[in-house]
Amino acid sequence: MSKTIKIPGFILFGIFFLAACSSGPLREFRTGDEIVTYDFSEPQTFEEGAYESGNVRLWIADDLYRIRLDRGQGEIWWGQWGDTLDDVVLDVEAVASTQRPNHAYGVGCRMSGTVGQEIEDDPELQGLREDSAADTASTADNGEDVEDVGAEDDISVEGEGLVPLNEGQSIEVPDISGDDDDSPLDAPSSNSDDEEETGLRITDVYAGNGNGYLFLVQGNGSFSIQRSEGRVLTPLVDWRQSDKINRGTVPNELRAVCVGDYLAFYINGEFVGDAIDDTFTEGQVGLMGATVSTTQVEIAFDNLVVSEASPA
Repeated sequence: MSKTIKIPGFILFGIFFLAACSSGPLREFRTGDEIVTYDFSEPQTFEEGAYESGNVRLWIADDLYRIRLDRGQGEIWWGQWGDTLDDVVLDVEAVASTQRPNHAYGVGCRMSGTVGQEIEDDPELQGLREDSAADTASTADNGEDVEDVGAEDDISVEGEGLVPLNEGQSIEVPDISGDDDDSPLDAPSSNSDDEEETGLRITDVYAGNGNGYLFLVQGNGSFSIQRSEGRVLTPLVDWRQSDKINRGTVPNELRAVCVGDYLAFYINGEFVGDAIDDTFTEGQVGLMGATVSTTQVEIAFDNLVVSEASPA
């Protein structure tokens, strides 16, 4: 079983903060043409849904993409959308509705899935449907009985009209100790010899969803870059404190860079961390939020801009 331990936040963050300030980006990159901008002016232009008996809601309103969590135990909930892309730069402004530090939010690249994409009809299935329709017409022309399903017949399709379950995903993140405003997020410990990952697990049960790179900010002023794979989160840049992060209800401008195997995180125009990882090469973009609290928190995202990117 995976394990976590509680490390005093000021010690952990102090060490990482000094390390983070001592170096710049590992690589340079170029931002190319804009691919798409999500201004959230219209519904159904990014993933929407209600989950956990309405305790989790993802929706578009007032030109913002909103993630509302009535309560949480460390799960990150996210929505994703758009074309399958490889090398991109993502820019978005995000803000939380609470001064309390026990929340997190962020942006993701190369998320697996096809949410919002048009699905082409399988030619073989289309052919079978046409053959079936032709057979039915031929039977009717020959005077054979054809079962007539009238309006009075009660025919129901289980789940029709409901949001598909695979459109809502969650990832567990470390607990936030206590309810005190100064409580930091718990840091994951090193696992036992037979556990190679952090033990933070995706709870989505649908294969193919949940993989990708996550660029996260916490309400306590820390950030992280995580790889989500096979229902497990692995920190590529572990949680670090940064004075570049605005706390409370002040917005943060997030930039995620995904170019080849290079990943970089910029917050409010300043570089904060980067990593090298070649696990994923393409996928969708995502927006996410989390809380560890019984108090409602809402994360709002504005103007998600997706641009082409290349090595400098």
